[in-house]
Amino acid sequence: MARDAPLQAERTRRKSQGLPASEDVGILADMLGDLRSAAEEYLGDRIYYALAACPNLVALYREDIEDVFECLSLRSLDNPNNLYRLFREPAGAEASYGFGLCHDPSNVSCCNEEQHEMPVTTVLTILYTRNALCVEISVMKSAYAYYPYSTSPPSMDFNLGSQALHDNPNEEYYWQAVRDRIVAGVTGGLPANRPTKVFLLGDNTRGNTFREVMEDALKGILGYVPDVYDDDPVFSAARGAAEFARRGGYLWSC
Repeated sequence: MARDAPLQAERTRRKSQGLPASEDVGILADMLGDLRSAAEEYLGDRIYYALAACPNLVALYREDIEDVFECLSLRSLDNPNNLYRLFREPAGAEASYGFGLCHDPSNVSCCNEEQHEMPVTTVLTILYTRNALCVEISVMKSAYAYYPYSTSPPSMDFNLGSQALHDNPNEEYYWQAVRDRIVAGVTGGLPANRPTKVFLLGDNTRGNTFREVMEDALKGILGYVPDVYDDDPVFSAARGAAEFARRGGYLWSC
């Protein structure tokens, strides 16, 4: 806490002057502000509430997202309890594919009971873009109740995006590194219950070689390939977050 005091004092000073809490918050606020403007123009109405489905970035903290929303005068539909982590992409994907949400959110008591009866499942999420490869394990009770397992090394690797394919002397080296990263991501955070679902995210997950490498890696670790969900790899997390937000987010049952 003592080490963090100067940083918090600087954040407070900037906010008191009408500035974003940090340069990173300013960058995120510009991005989200542009997205908000585009959405409002499309809808023809103002947006006052929002929910951010966040990737598993090591340096992305809850206070950053809260300060971004404050900077834009948006109310977050994330969990108001600061002891909980950010709403993350795996939960968004879970909701997008029809899991983890009750059928009738208008009936709060029945909905809570339905979600209480949902089985606990283990989910593997793989994000693969031009710039990054992220492999993470989450234990899901519902889209409202999930626990992302921390992995070692950290799950987001910016050296194994698809554009790094051309930085290797031989493609085999690159794909072996991708395979090793998937293996490390799964074995480094594997809970007692093994994954039954794989959510693929990112615009490069449909490549044949990637799929072959992924399936081979999972067969080697688990002895099987869990059910793969990749109908909408680019927007599934965002669509799930939108459905979650449409229902009122974490404020719904309050």
